[in-house]
Amino acid sequence: MRKTSTEAYVMLDAQFNIVRANQTFVDTFPVLPGRDVRIGEYLPGLVDNHLKEMLESNLQTVLKGEQLEIEQIRHTDTGDITLCVTHFPIIEGDKVTGILVTVRDITKNKLAEKNQEALLKRYNLATSAIKLGIYDLDVVANVGHWDHNLYQIFELDPETPVNMELWQSFIHPACKEAVIEKVQNSIKNKDSELELDLRIITAKGNQKYLLNKMLFLPDEKGEITRIIGANWDVTEKEKAKEELLNSERKMRALLQSTREGFYLYDPDLNLILINEQGEKFAEMRSGKVPRIGQHVTEFTRPDEIESVIGILKKVLAGNAHDIERHVQANGRSIWLHLTYNPVREDDRIIGVCLVARDVTDLVHTREEMTAARTRAEQSEQLQEQFLANMSHEIRTPLNGIVGMSNLLLNTPLNEEQQEFLKTILHSSDTLLFLINDILDLSKIKAGKFKIEKIPMNIFQVVEEASAPFRAKAQEKGIRFSVMMDPFIPKTLSGDPHRLMQVLNNLLSNAIKFTNEGTVKLEVEVVDKDDDTAWLDIAVSDTGIGIDDEKLQFVFESFAQEGSDTARRFGGTGLGLAITKRLAELQGGTISVHSTKGQGSRFIVRVPYDIMKDTKSEVQTIVAPKKENLDFRGKRVMVVEDNQINQQVFSHLLKDYGIQVTIAGNGKQAIEILEAGASYDLILLDLRMPEMDGFQTLAYMRQKLKLETPIIVLTASVLRDERQRCLDLGATDYLSKPIPRPILQQRLSQLFSTPSSVDAASSTPALAPSSQAVNEPQAEVNTSVREQGREIDMKTLLSLTDKKVINDVYNNYIQVVPAALEEMKKNTLQQNWDLVSEQAHKLKSSLNVINIKSLTALINEVEEKVNKHQKPQDILPALENGIKIYQEALPEITRKVTAALA
Repeated sequence: MRKTSTEAYVMLDAQFNIVRANQTFVDTFPVLPGRDVRIGEYLPGLVDNHLKEMLESNLQTVLKGEQLEIEQIRHTDTGDITLCVTHFPIIEGDKVTGILVTVRDITKNKLAEKNQEALLKRYNLATSAIKLGIYDLDVVANVGHWDHNLYQIFELDPETPVNMELWQSFIHPACKEAVIEKVQNSIKNKDSELELDLRIITAKGNQKYLLNKMLFLPDEKGEITRIIGANWDVTEKEKAKEELLNSERKMRALLQSTREGFYLYDPDLNLILINEQGEKFAEMRSGKVPRIGQHVTEFTRPDEIESVIGILKKVLAGNAHDIERHVQANGRSIWLHLTYNPVREDDRIIGVCLVARDVTDLVHTREEMTAARTRAEQSEQLQEQFLANMSHEIRTPLNGIVGMSNLLLNTPLNEEQQEFLKTILHSSDTLLFLINDILDLSKIKAGKFKIEKIPMNIFQVVEEASAPFRAKAQEKGIRFSVMMDPFIPKTLSGDPHRLMQVLNNLLSNAIKFTNEGTVKLEVEVVDKDDDTAWLDIAVSDTGIGIDDEKLQFVFESFAQEGSDTARRFGGTGLGLAITKRLAELQGGTISVHSTKGQGSRFIVRVPYDIMKDTKSEVQTIVAPKKENLDFRGKRVMVVEDNQINQQVFSHLLKDYGIQVTIAGNGKQAIEILEAGASYDLILLDLRMPEMDGFQTLAYMRQKLKLETPIIVLTASVLRDERQRCLDLGATDYLSKPIPRPILQQRLSQLFSTPSSVDAASSTPALAPSSQAVNEPQAEVNTSVREQGREIDMKTLLSLTDKKVINDVYNNYIQVVPAALEEMKKNTLQQNWDLVSEQAHKLKSSLNVINIKSLTALINEVEEKVNKHQKPQDILPALENGIKIYQEALPEITRKVTAALA
């Protein structure tokens, strides 16, 4: 609304504070003395208490979403005026966010209503007693007689003599000539009557509208000698009509000037109002210009008629509707936002109002924002890919350095050469930690760092994390202690890998920055309910400490206390930043207390869910001790195509005095059996070339009628394979990797020697395994975790022959990367059979040194191959698999080196 509008208005927020008002409102609103209408003022607070209560009550009603209109009489110095006060709720979404109040002076309208009532009474009087504006004119003598009412209409002194000329003098100049001509023609033509719409200027100069009814009376000769009639003053009615026409003209002008298209439909969907912009939009959409009275189907595109009719019917049922349409015509392309609303009168819906708005610029802006977001995401992906590629390029030569250096340490060297190699390994470790920290931080910032929730034993995690630091503390002559709260629940649900990473970062810093004194790790329960335990994990040291002014920056990326700290102790300044993010991702916090020169204390407070289902706890298998097992004289055939698995099974079985025969595939096994060889047990792999495990098992049971126990070995995750193998005659079914304790149990159960029976007394009799050993097995501390990936080396490290361990390791580091590269090449060539075969072989190798995330990834690749997905859907997984292997290799090499020492 314009500031110059004669209609006062004010806009309020939901707290009734003034947001906007026009000058008319400012000038006319009855404020208390000394108060002014200003933006931000509480409107009810500007008036006296009586008006304040009434105003607050009205505004509260509108705040509920109701429109309110009231009439008020206001006393002014110039008299009473009548005001129409209308309150409109401002609704955004489904919430009232403000109120618009308009104030309109309707005093004249009220007066017009009273005049109309008076006119109605005079009309009734005139029709009954012929006393309303009655006149009688002697045409010959030119003398007239008016009644009192007519004198009042003309605002003329009742004593004034009247005649034809006097009457004619009051006629408005705009119509005077035409009126006189009509009267003269009626007299000349001897008409009996004449009805005129007159506009007069009264004696006081006021303009009035009259309805004049004339009766012409002739004499005995037929000449018109007398005119009688009545005048009805219809001034107020004409003014009201004129105001209505003016209002309609203004509304039409407003509709024509707006940039929105406006359409009004009746309940039968006929068009009853449209503006010029609406015509243009409709013509663009359908090629037809709508006309008033047309049915909506007459100017709607044929392919849109059904949907448009459906929308209009829903709106007529009381449901507003919004939709965006793309329109193209005459080389123009625009987007329209169409808003349909029901038109209500009292409680009835009498039509539909449609407003069409050009939102092309808005849509383009939205598209640009979407494109910008896409570019940002692509940029982030490129950054992530760059980091992954750089990690790959750095790790590849680094793995060679670490691997060869570890192997070289096991050769005859003098003391100086050993020191050189240790320096190389230390530098390699430092570089590896730097790469891992940068990658971790980038993943956290990208929101791609995942926190698991799995059962874990907090005591085992702490012991495993702290074990390496005991040795480091001992080397530096530092006292190292671990204190565990005995009230910590036995099994919690959380992410043991991330907890270990937090512990590693905090303990590494504590050991690094402490040259004498103590380093202490404390874990205690600070709060607990039925479901959650809050733990404080505190690492204290008596090291160099941190300045107070530097404490606020200690958790920022790349932050170190000073350049001297970086030179003396090294590091990237990322460890504590990563630790803080890890704590927050687990729903926890981290804090620090430190005194320069006295030491520091870091406290991580993390919530963990308490595990109530003890079945989900990781159980340690109680296996027969190896020294109690003696299976000399027993013969076992291992049917396995993977060379690494051949070496491992051969060594494991020979370790118990068993004679071992290796068959590279099912065909070789059948040939050996048909040649007359017999065995006490057959270990049969499922996935092999030439003749797979299913075919071999069926042949042995059905053709050879073999009754020898056959244990099927598989790296597959398919659940229905187990039942298929049992149906074909398998004695048992075990999933790779097979931990040594499980193998010992099965051998003890099968061979049942007195010594082995005693050793395995806690193990149930042999039966087809329902769990297929897919769940976590054996002790937690036989696995190592590197960057959140679990590396299971139990099978390899359980071997007693160091030469076999070394041979398996060398075979492994050749087979695994080569298999991944071959899978990539065959994926690009879409040789899916070869990809599946290589995946199986790779999983067999991973049974011995199992990088669990890599195994899961290979299973995923197998599923995608079986679903015939495209190369671009599989290659990223293989690229990730190569990265996982390269990240894990240094830790594998270190463990192998330690086992060979």
